[in-house]
Amino acid sequence: MIWILTAMLLLMTTNGMAQTVNGLFNRYEDKLGAEYRNLGPLLMGLVKMFAADKSEEGRVIKSIKSIKVLDLEECAPEVKQEFAQKTRNLKPRRMELLMQVKDEDDNVSIWGKTRRNTVRQLLIVTDDKMVRIKGKFDLDKIANMLNSAQQK
Repeated sequence: MIWILTAMLLLMTTNGMAQTVNGLFNRYEDKLGAEYRNLGPLLMGLVKMFAADKSEEGRVIKSIKSIKVLDLEECAPEVKQEFAQKTRNLKPRRMELLMQVKDEDDNVSIWGKTRRNTVRQLLIVTDDKMVRIKGKFDLDKIANMLNSAQQK
C-alpha cells in the first residue's frame, strides 16, 4: 500500500513539473494580446498545392505537415515573464536540443525530434514565442534554403 501511494505521489509531482508543449500552447493561446495560429494538415495540403515549384523552398514547404505559432509579444509583461520562466526549463519529451542561444537580449532554443535521419518535429522557443513544425524533412535542405535566402 505504501508503495502505491509513493508511486502515485511521484507521478503527480513529475507531471506537475514537466510542462508539456501542448500544455503551454493551451495555457497561453487565449491570453489577452496573444496571437495563436494552427495551420493543420488540411490547410497545409492547400499550401502545398501552390508550392509546386522544384526550388528548395518548395520542397521544404511540401514536407511540412502542420505548423503551430504562439506569439505573446503584445501580452502583458507578467504573462511574458511567466511564459519565459516556464520555457527556460522546458525539456520536451523525446526531443533533443539542437541549438541554444542566450545573450542579454535573446533566449532561443531549438528542439528536434528525429526518426531514421529525418526530422519529424521542430520546436523553436523564445522568451515570448513558440513555433512547432511537424513534418518529414531533412535539416540539410532547410540549411541550404536559409543559405540561399541569405545570399539574395
